[in-house]
Amino acid sequence: LSGIFEKWAFEAQVTGIGSLFAIHFTKGKPVFGAIQKLLTFLLSGGILVVAPDMLHAAISYSHSEDDMDTLVSKVEECVKMQST
Repeated sequence: LSGIFEKWAFEAQVTGIGSLFAIHFTKGKPVFGAIQKLLTFLLSGGILVVAPDMLHAAISYSHSEDDMDTLVSKVEECVKMQST
């Protein structure tokens, strides 16, 4: 995901450890509304994430490679739309 954000010069970074990660929408404070846009977009693609203040997600053994590929492609699709 970090590579996608860099590729599209999108102001976001990924933090976390192991299968737990969060997306931050700037180097400082998150941008209001950006989280909700991505959350809604991912949900419409069948991906559910918990996002009280920032995007948090977890990958587990129950997720397939296809599930992870779908997450990455949906995030890139959303970032691409917002970057153009």
